[in-house]
Amino acid sequence: MRHSRSARSLALIGCILATSRGALAESAPDLCAPPKMHTEKWPTTEQVGGATILLPPDFHATGNSSGLVDEKYFVSGRHRQIIVGTGPVPRSMTRTTSTIERLPSGGSPGMAADEGSSTTQISSCQAPINGRSVEITFSSVTSPDRSASDASNAGTLYRIAARFLAPAARDEIFIVFESDVRSEIADYRQIFWTVSFDSAPPQTGAPGQSTASAKPAAPAPPPCVPKPDPSLPALDAVLDTALVQSLIASTGPVPHGFALMSLKFDGKGALTSISVPQSDLPDPAQKQLATLIASNLKPHDKHTPSSYTLRVDAADTGLRYVVQGACAP
Repeated sequence: MRHSRSARSLALIGCILATSRGALAESAPDLCAPPKMHTEKWPTTEQVGGATILLPPDFHATGNSSGLVDEKYFVSGRHRQIIVGTGPVPRSMTRTTSTIERLPSGGSPGMAADEGSSTTQISSCQAPINGRSVEITFSSVTSPDRSASDASNAGTLYRIAARFLAPAARDEIFIVFESDVRSEIADYRQIFWTVSFDSAPPQTGAPGQSTASAKPAAPAPPPCVPKPDPSLPALDAVLDTALVQSLIASTGPVPHGFALMSLKFDGKGALTSISVPQSDLPDPAQKQLATLIASNLKPHDKHTPSSYTLRVDAADTGLRYVVQGACAP
């Protein structure tokens, strides 16, 4: 009798393990399977990069990022966050592969946790959503314990990110959902399927446009001629070029071309603006480069000029940089 009960117990354990293995094996393809939608009461909240996104009603905006990129943050309680914007990934995910961003109570978006955090990709896949090809990645980010008095960022954060790849002359957009409750990933990934895109042609002189209703084209800005400046900083004091190159390698190559970026700093050394007065790269590539550079600048030396330009050339061998003076008026 005892042998019979043991055999039945072993069989039951075997069934449970087999079911668990089956569930784990299905987790990756299910990531891109169209979810059951329960968004009837979700307000139409955000428009970004020509897309309209529905967000759950319990999320509230916490403001934009620094204004250098089109990136917006929404939170619900202390453990859920949504980030939407243009480009391949949020600025917070391009600083370093071991840094996550959490939003403590009363804080502001973009507050980073310890740099000892580690990211593990659990699964990824690609799916068509409303006419766009979308790369979806599910990861866990583990942050070590801090002090006993402040352990708000310790523990594991789960992140699901969708990168909506773009056709020519369109912006890529991204949506990221983060939570410290793993089961919420399955519930909230339906956000990705709420995205709809503006069908209007890009405003770049589309053929067939009526000349009677078209607005006159703005005059082209004068070319930027960098002023000579002997006090310019060295490149290695301006930018972490190795990290930028690593991030470019992970997000895809930049088309061949150049971008001249104008950088301006305030009296405390904080970056106040970054613009691209000259470039022959497509707009998405310009924004990608500007985002990566703004996110990986080194501290500004107050003894160097408060404004200068950085020329970036993209070629087969990678990115090349030259620090130049500000544009002559």
